[in-house]
Amino acid sequence: MTRTEVRTRALHAHAFLTAAGDSICGAVLGERAAGQDHGDAVAMLRRTEPGKRLAQHLARLIDSKTETQYSPLLLTEARAADLLKAARRLVDGMDDVLRTLS
Repeated sequence: MTRTEVRTRALHAHAFLTAAGDSICGAVLGERAAGQDHGDAVAMLRRTEPGKRLAQHLARLIDSKTETQYSPLLLTEARAADLLKAARRLVDGMDDVLRTLS
């Protein structure tokens, strides 16, 4: 896998996780974190019942944001795979929440 492919996967993981976290908060709380501090999004997600178990995946993503966006040469294929796994778990959790509410 090329460096570009690794970085692209990690960037997609960021987008998926952010959207999933916002969707869960919007569906359960009627709001989403919109500030510059990404830690607020994790804290808000933890206020939801499913978010208590899913927030760790969003926190993992936030911890890797600088590495992914600004230091792509340091990003390994294994790390990108780990971020995608976290994204998958949070997206699956979002799907469960949305199906329960509909």
